[in-house]
Amino acid sequence: MSMSFGQPRRQPRNKNKVYSVYHRMAEEGVFDENPANPSAVNPDGISIYKGPVEYPKMLFHPKGEYHVINQGIAATDPRTNMPIKDENGKPIRLGEVREMINRVVNTPEEEAALIAEGWHRTPGDALRCAPPGSTPYKAPEMTPLEKAQKEIADLKALLSATTREAAKKHG
Repeated sequence: MSMSFGQPRRQPRNKNKVYSVYHRMAEEGVFDENPANPSAVNPDGISIYKGPVEYPKMLFHPKGEYHVINQGIAATDPRTNMPIKDENGKPIRLGEVREMINRVVNTPEEEAALIAEGWHRTPGDALRCAPPGSTPYKAPEMTPLEKAQKEIADLKALLSATTREAAKKHG
């Protein structure tokens, strides 16, 4: 096993220890740069801790809507290879990752304006405001690939229309 000096030491992954992205961020000093953290210091080693800060603050969607980041995989019965369904008859998905729609505010004025529009301070409050029996899901408008394909089609249509107009003008 070789040692490299100057590099943060990675903790071994095994059944007795957990090593996450947060451990790596701590090793790289990410938390030491944020004045909201007690360990924050400037390059001279002087504390820049400002205590708990009120802003920026995250507010959550008025109806508890979210984006699905990763759809996961459908759970199947190993005996029949058929999808396993929940009590509503929808297939159960394993490993689905969701992100609640949110906005970050930097001032009390921004916060007051969004609170007046119905935005919530906690994700739990937002989920409780979802209509009963609904799934608070907001489907993405289009995937990046679909957006690119649509843009190409629009540009091709524009090019052909422009070419037709130029041909009419120049006879």
